[in-house]
Order: sequence, then C-alpha cells, then structure tokens
Amino acid sequence: MVKLKDIAERTGVTISTVSAALNGRGNMSSETRERLIETARQMGYAPNQAARLLRNKPAVDVALVINDSRHNLRLSGTYLVHISEFLDYCRERDFSQRIEFFTDGERDTAIPETMRDRVARGIIHVGFVTPGLKRFLKEHPGYPLVSFGEPGIHCVRSAMEDGAYRAVGHLAGLGVKRILVSGGPQRFDYHRQIRRGAERAIRDFGLIPIAQELREEIQVNETDSSFMAATVEWARRVLEYNPRPEAVFCSGSFPGRALAMVALEKRIPIPSELKIVTVGIVNAGSGSYPELTSLEHDYTGMMGEAFGILERIWNGEEKEGIEVRVEPELVVQASTVGELPAK
Repeated sequence: MVKLKDIAERTGVTISTVSAALNGRGNMSSETRERLIETARQMGYAPNQAARLLRNKPAVDVALVINDSRHNLRLSGTYLVHISEFLDYCRERDFSQRIEFFTDGERDTAIPETMRDRVARGIIHVGFVTPGLKRFLKEHPGYPLVSFGEPGIHCVRSAMEDGAYRAVGHLAGLGVKRILVSGGPQRFDYHRQIRRGAERAIRDFGLIPIAQELREEIQVNETDSSFMAATVEWARRVLEYNPRPEAVFCSGSFPGRALAMVALEKRIPIPSELKIVTVGIVNAGSGSYPELTSLEHDYTGMMGEAFGILERIWNGEEKEGIEVRVEPELVVQASTVGELPAK
C-alpha cells in the first residue's frame, strides 16, 4: 500500500507537505500541489479521506455551505434568504446545524472544512461547485451533499428557463415589441437557462431584440466598490440607445434599480414608456421606486426539496443522483403595470 512517506520520497518534499496538498490545505504554488496530486495518482495512492469520513462522528445534523466570502454576506440579500430558510427548516425539525462560507481562491483542489472533517451528516451547498469539490464528489459519489441552484450529483434548481419564458410572455401581453434581455455570466448554467427561456419567448411572441451589445450585464463583481457606478453607466447606455427598448428583462435587482433611477433622471415614465422585469428577490424590488416586477426563486420550496433529498440519502433510499426543478414565481409590480390596486 502506497503511503504519504512514499510520495514524499518520490517528490523530494516533506510528508506534511504531501498531506496538505492532498487535503487542499497549506500555502504552496498550484504547480506544486498539482505535481503532488498527480504523483499520488500515478503511484496508486488511495486517499484516506473516505476512512476519515467513516471514522469521525458528525458534530451536527446538517450544514449550509456558501461558496463565497463571509464579507460578502452584507452585500447579498440572496444569502440572507438562503440562511433564513435553512435555519427555519432546521428549527422546525430540531436539526442541529452549522453555516460555513468557503472560497478556494486560486486553488482548485480545496474542499470546505465541513466536508473535509465530516462535521455534518449532510450538506446543502449554495453557489458555484468548484473543481476541487467536483473532484471530491466524483471520488465519493455517495457523499450526502445537495447542490442548491447549480448542477450536481444531487441538486435542487429553479426552472429558470420556463420562468424566463413566462416573464417575457408577460411583457409581450402588455404590448411590448422592442426588448433587451440582459443577463449574467454565461459560464453559469443558471444564467444560460434565463437566456434560453427569454430568447425562446422572443421568437414565439414575435418580439424584436435590440441593443444586443448591451445584453451582457456589468462585468464588475457586485462586491467591488465600483459596481453600482458601473451599473448606472450601463443603464445610461441602455436608455440612450436608439431605438430605446420598451422593456428590459435583467438578472438581479441592482440593474433594475439603476434603470429605474436613470429613467427618472431622463424623465422616461415607467411603465408607460419603459417596463422593467428583474430576476431577483421580491423584497429588493419592493425597495425601489417604482416597485420592480420580479422573477423570484421559490426559496421555501427549494429548501424543502433539498432537505427531502438529504433525508432520502440518510435512509439509504437514494442510490442514484437526483435533480429537482422548482418553478420560480413571477411577482407583478408597478414597473410593468403601473399602480396596483390596494390589497
């Protein structure tokens, strides 16, 4: 059996360095880490992670792992909704829990501490699935982890393609002809779904897509201090485009708010001359003037489905990967239909 000592002797480093590389820890160059990992594979080393997972008794029932920096919590209303729904579900069922923010920086081998040390019986993972995490799950296909929002072995996702189709159909029903569909980075399946659904609706309803060069939203990260300024500048370019779109369907509440602000600045009435639909949290859209029509994830339904998958895994009922799609909700507000009657 190949041991860490054998790999260390072959590569000329210490045993602790080999251990750190194989477990995604330690400060070393990506080249050194990859060299050690590749040498271990060539020598037929069997990682001891699986044994450690069986050895260690989980400290909590379930963990929420968010793929982002804890610093960004204050900038993302979405994370607050995830955390709130997660804690509510755990409280109702008396589950002990843990929350971890995880980033792998420039590395592609690291995995969250919660997984590495088997802190929880099951994990709900929010955000992009990193290369290191994908590799770990491929090597441990029975690991009790459910991806929330992104593809995975077990995952719960919004049916955003259908949701985007309904959102654009809503605009078409209001008489819109010229439309700009603007979305986030297409490397994420979530944004590709939105683009596919919206473009299908544009074809089916005979709408005219315009300002295609502006359909990619801001390339600055939302956590960057220049993000809002860049978003407002993007909104100005959109509303100065000739011919101006009659409606904009955009991903995220920040672009929607920027469009509403610039429209007010340019005396463009909403919704008679400009209609706005965002993909985002309804509460964020309600904090704007006018209130933004929003396509929102069914966070409660998605969290319930995620816990349902975990419980099936715990009970040994789920041997194969499973994907559940949950319909998002289109909440119509003043940015598309003007004043709504009092409830």
